[in-house]
Order: sequence, then structure tokens, then C-alpha cells
Amino acid sequence: MKTIKAKAMTAAWSFFRLGFFQSFSVALKASWRILKIQSGKPTDITFIKTDTGEIRNAKALQVGTLSTMVEGYVRYMEEINGLFQWRSFRIANLVIN
Repeated sequence: MKTIKAKAMTAAWSFFRLGFFQSFSVALKASWRILKIQSGKPTDITFIKTDTGEIRNAKALQVGTLSTMVEGYVRYMEEINGLFQWRSFRIANLVIN
């Protein structure tokens, strides 16, 4: 069984190798953020919407299956006006501060 650190490193290497991020450091920060959401901790995320270029802030409550990461996006659940809704973002559009 992989440790959380091994999962983060594996995901970061994939993000970097696939060209989602220009540096391994940013890819590693993104992988930690995604794994934090996966662990069930509400996490503030910021990403750029692909279709409009709008910067979107969200509080991700959990993620769906991480199999979508190989396709370049992550599905997450967010509470909007008291309703839980599934959303998604492109990994390459995740803003890392």
C-alpha cells in the first residue's frame, strides 16, 4: 500500500511529465492540494475556468474518483446555496500560490 507521500510524488511526477505544470515544485503543490481534498478535508481552491477564463474560488468538500486525473481534470463536490453539486476543474488551470 502506498503512503500518502508516495501518492503525492507519483501524482506530481505525472502532472509534470504530462506538461500540466512548468515546474515539478508547482506540480507537487497541486498534487498535495488534490490529495488533501481526497482525504475529506474541506479545501479552498482557485482555478481558471477553461471556457471563460474567469478565476473561480471554491471550497472543495470531496473528490470523485481520481481516475479522471489521467484525463487532466478533477471532479469535486461543492456546497452552493445549501445544495451539494459536482463540479470539475482542469488540473493545469489550478492556481497555486
